[in-house]
Amino acid sequence: MELILLEIAGITAAMLYLFLVSQRTWMAWPAYILSSCLYAPIFWRAQLYADAALQLFFVGIGVVGWRAWSKFQGPVSIVSLPRQKHLYTIVGILCATVILGTALCIWTPAGYYAFPDAFLLIGSVGATILTVRRVAENWHYWIVINAVSVFLYAWKGIWLTCLLGLMYLCLSVRGLLMWKEGSQTPKASSLS
Repeated sequence: MELILLEIAGITAAMLYLFLVSQRTWMAWPAYILSSCLYAPIFWRAQLYADAALQLFFVGIGVVGWRAWSKFQGPVSIVSLPRQKHLYTIVGILCATVILGTALCIWTPAGYYAFPDAFLLIGSVGATILTVRRVAENWHYWIVINAVSVFLYAWKGIWLTCLLGLMYLCLSVRGLLMWKEGSQTPKASSLS
């Protein structure tokens, strides 16, 4: 029962984060940090060790995002990356997923879950860095990551978190549309 209450609190904070980040406001990051703190023990108990470790990274990067975004008055400005940098990012995510997934197979009882768990960690790190940097295309990454998370959490029987993954998937599409709309403003530029 205690784990269910923790999961409900984590879901609530996570949904608040996604709503606020789609609005491009710094207030998203405290909710992000809270959600990450609440989810670490949930993933640990489900033997999703990479996801549990990821929550610790999320707390740290949440502080970085909070500091970076709080410098803006109103919605943060949006930037884009060249396609070549996205190609490097995707190849890096896939290579690191294979390495971490193999390590999880060897050193933990994760079994079949090791590779999707590793992908969620590595992909989420990459996508979160893109989000903190205000890169509009971060939402494309999140859509893929959230789709994989729905299947993994269903496979593990973490049903409320599976539902959260579905909501994240929908909100990621919403975030993509909102940030695309925001990229039409004169504030948008390109990161090189």
